[in-house]
Amino acid sequence: MSEWCKYINGKLVLLILTGTILLVLTTCSKREKEEMHTIDIRSGCIYPQAIPLSSITDSVEIIHFSDPFYRDKVLLLDSVIVVESKKSCQLFDRKGKFIKEIARKGNAPDEYPNCLALNEWNGNIYITDHNGVTKVYTLDGQFLETFLCPIDFLSTIGVLNEKEFVGYRINYKGNEKDRMIFYGKDTIFNRLSYQKEYTEPKNYFFFRKDGHFVRTPHSLLMKELLNDTIYQVSSATHNIEPAYLLELDSLRGDESLRYSLENPEFELFRYTPYIMLLGEHNSTCWFTTVYSSYEQQKQIYATHCYDRKTKKVYSMELKMSLKDMGKDSQLLYDSTQYTPPSVNWDNFFPEQMSTDGRYLMSYRGNDILVIARLKKNPIAILQPDTNLRWHTVLLPLIILLILASTYFYFRHKKIRQALKQIKKQLSSNEEILKHYHIELEKMRKSSTETTASIQKSAELEQQIYLLEIQNEELKQHLAVREQKKQKTETERTHLSVSDEGYNLFIKLKAEPSYVFIGEKEHEHLCRITDKLYRQFATRLQTTYQELTKHDIETCCLLKAGLTNQELSIIFNNTPAAITKSKNRIKKRIGLNGDTNLDSFLQEF
Repeated sequence: MSEWCKYINGKLVLLILTGTILLVLTTCSKREKEEMHTIDIRSGCIYPQAIPLSSITDSVEIIHFSDPFYRDKVLLLDSVIVVESKKSCQLFDRKGKFIKEIARKGNAPDEYPNCLALNEWNGNIYITDHNGVTKVYTLDGQFLETFLCPIDFLSTIGVLNEKEFVGYRINYKGNEKDRMIFYGKDTIFNRLSYQKEYTEPKNYFFFRKDGHFVRTPHSLLMKELLNDTIYQVSSATHNIEPAYLLELDSLRGDESLRYSLENPEFELFRYTPYIMLLGEHNSTCWFTTVYSSYEQQKQIYATHCYDRKTKKVYSMELKMSLKDMGKDSQLLYDSTQYTPPSVNWDNFFPEQMSTDGRYLMSYRGNDILVIARLKKNPIAILQPDTNLRWHTVLLPLIILLILASTYFYFRHKKIRQALKQIKKQLSSNEEILKHYHIELEKMRKSSTETTASIQKSAELEQQIYLLEIQNEELKQHLAVREQKKQKTETERTHLSVSDEGYNLFIKLKAEPSYVFIGEKEHEHLCRITDKLYRQFATRLQTTYQELTKHDIETCCLLKAGLTNQELSIIFNNTPAAITKSKNRIKKRIGLNGDTNLDSFLQEF
């Protein structure tokens, strides 16, 4: 009996332990499943921090394809690239060399008529046409099978697994019923409906990635154009769950804007940013925003990285150096016509991420692909570099401003004290003069004139004369001191105005690739160069009057010690163009061909 009790007790303990472990695992799983990350990008989408692309990436590849391809119809796999072009779906190696056709466009059973979406799952390629028909191919070009969508229209699709799909329909007219549909071959697993109806829009518009699915290493994510929530799509429940919420405050997305704006294509992104979901890399989520800033009078292109571990978001404007571009820098410069108006030729604006999360991809036109490989932990490298850089920039600036402020304070105080003393002496002299004049007037009115009174009158007139001369000298001193005081106050005003100029000057020397020089910056640059280098800009303009405004600007930067490579980034030009510009300056100055312009300006 005792043995039996022990056996029962042992089983009971084991059962309790098992139940406890299952409960803990279920609870943890449920918490992890229910957790939604809130990402605050309210300021990040308007004021991103400019950083070099090399600080978060290991390498940059620039691939020039011989045939044009369609944007968003590109798959970056381990050792190959799949692109959808005008006539076929093609396979290339990572250098852009053509390998073979995977599938041709056409109406044959093993061909596809057009491409709505290009996806990959388990090494196979899924091509879905505008009628919702999905055809599956191997990378070798072998046709496998066909899947039919149970509804007649889809805006885009995502692949859940090799046999199941999810389709999304944009609510263009405002009265669409189906929002998403989960389906397989001859099977509908679930339908998700739109919860609200709108009046028909005033104008129809179509945006890239109006709604799009993104495959990550561990899940399928989904983002709608005017929805600030990023969803995780579940193949187990055939449903969606919130994964990320983008906090935008007054700039948050509003679906009603689609139907209320007169010209939504031009007006929409003044109200809310255009957001493109890129994907996930280790513990981070990546996406980009485009926002039309009324304040800055330009579109702002920002790349955001959210770290799920620290709950921090990093908003960046990524810049490529000539080292990143290598021998293809001219190729990127020539493709500037394909970049948006507010994006410079050295900007890297990612529009896609590889499924494994290791690569960011940017397009230049329809034949150039720029691929950047992320570091293993880009955020750990990014933050310390940023802090160190700004400490080294701000410390000298703060010291300089403190010294200048101290100098002007004591100088102003000394002038003020001198002015006070002169005014006091003038006031005293005026009182004495007034007294002498009254006394002299009394003596003149006196009827008796004695030798003593005549002598005293002469002495008073002499004293009056000397005091008037002294007053004239004091007034001259007072005028000079007042001028000095006014000059000091003007210099103090210039100092406060020039704070921005000093900041610009330091940034130009520390981070030349991040500074845009416009009208205001040009004035600051000339003023600071004058202060630091004995009126350099003014003397240059006076001595060589044929120099243009841009020439003066270039000379100021050369005087500060910037190189041709750094100037090419600042002026958004090639190093070859900078060399030509410097040769034109030499001609206008009158230097012969053997004279080095940089050396001449350093000695000027």
